[in-house]
Amino acid sequence: MPNNAGKKLSRIFGSCVFLLLSAQIVIGCVWGILNFTSFQQFPESAEMILLSSGLSLKSDTSVIYPALLLIIRALTLNGPVRFYEVMYVLQLVLAFVSWYTFAVKVLPFEKRFLRVWFSLAVVTNPFAMQCHLAVLEFSFVSSFLCLLVTFTVRFSLEWKKLGSRYDLKTAVKHVCVTSLFWMLVSLTRKEFVFIGFFCILILLYQIGVNLRAGTKLSKFSPVIVFIVFFAVIHLIDGTFRVSTPLLPTDVIKRSAYTRIAWTEDLANKYVWPQQVTGTVGSNLMGEAMIDPGIVRTRFTGAVEAEYGRKETSDIFAKWFFNSFRDNKKGIIKSALTDMAGYVFPPAENESALSGRLLPGFATGNYDVMRRNNALLTKFYLRLTSTVYIFLATASVLALIAGKELFRRVRMFAPAAVVILLSSLAYTFYGSNVWDHKKALFTTCIWVGLFAALCIRSISGKEEA
Repeated sequence: MPNNAGKKLSRIFGSCVFLLLSAQIVIGCVWGILNFTSFQQFPESAEMILLSSGLSLKSDTSVIYPALLLIIRALTLNGPVRFYEVMYVLQLVLAFVSWYTFAVKVLPFEKRFLRVWFSLAVVTNPFAMQCHLAVLEFSFVSSFLCLLVTFTVRFSLEWKKLGSRYDLKTAVKHVCVTSLFWMLVSLTRKEFVFIGFFCILILLYQIGVNLRAGTKLSKFSPVIVFIVFFAVIHLIDGTFRVSTPLLPTDVIKRSAYTRIAWTEDLANKYVWPQQVTGTVGSNLMGEAMIDPGIVRTRFTGAVEAEYGRKETSDIFAKWFFNSFRDNKKGIIKSALTDMAGYVFPPAENESALSGRLLPGFATGNYDVMRRNNALLTKFYLRLTSTVYIFLATASVLALIAGKELFRRVRMFAPAAVVILLSSLAYTFYGSNVWDHKKALFTTCIWVGLFAALCIRSISGKEEA
């Protein structure tokens, strides 16, 4: 009897989630139709258009998006269709196909309707729709990551189940497919070279454990394929990048301090390295005290012009240790809070829009999103965020309570690796630069989890 009551409650919960996400699909489609002919005025969009004119890479954006934008702008010049409308269509189609593939390969729903519904639920969440209808690379990033995770999960499960029956040819084929999507996402945003790298490692581990046939040299072939793809990524990105990339050690040293700068009172100059106070002009120092973001941009450039790259990195490392020594608890608390925001973006976004002191890019994203349809956007974004917070809490409790349910959703583990690594990376951008666009894949995975658990709750026949 208690078991039947539990099943009834589960179906009621699943039905409620189904209705809520179905309502989101409808609202998202309406919002998309009303905003399809509008160009969202992000500062990054103007920079992207400028970048597409010369393909000279300086920022974290890599070559794929500006190159495609360059082609679309040329094809639509003086035509009836505007270039950004073509980009919107491409982004929406790619997003739907990616998550539909995820539903087929990872969550093998028997009914096509459920696959379509699942994909629409993910694609029409408001954080995603804003990116799909913007001239920015984040929609592509989310879609390519989805495909990377999809095939990593699919192939890893196959090797775990039937690895001894697979041959070397199959291993090379699987590594080629996953590496292709790793290359696509890496050539869209350069930080995903290292984040996506761990997905390939998961598959290579499964292949190494299960592959039995062949000589030691031939069994090393999948690793050689992986290395070749890494070399191609490095070659293509390096061809269009006008500035020499920093060494990984320099990136870590500088990121450590720019992370700290947002939580420090820069007016307390006793923690400043002497080289900085003796070199940088008083006007620039004053600006940095007011806006720590200056440290990442003009301030770093001024120090580097005087001392060179390596010495600048060492100076920033010293600055980091001076600051961390005196404010360990505050710095750790701030970093963990930001990381939690990237792990579950809807809660961070709602907190920022509700009046938190440091809203990052949340208010700017919201202002851009609401320019055409303020009332609908507020209802669409704010109410959906609240629903997501409730569903996340309920989903986590459901996973804790049901061991079988937990077993069924563990296929999200590779996605969790990507989420944690990207959260760690973006946390070091600073505590006042939180941006839901960078965490789009994370948000989509959460919505996908809600949808999968919903289908599982309603019908035990569907594997989720």
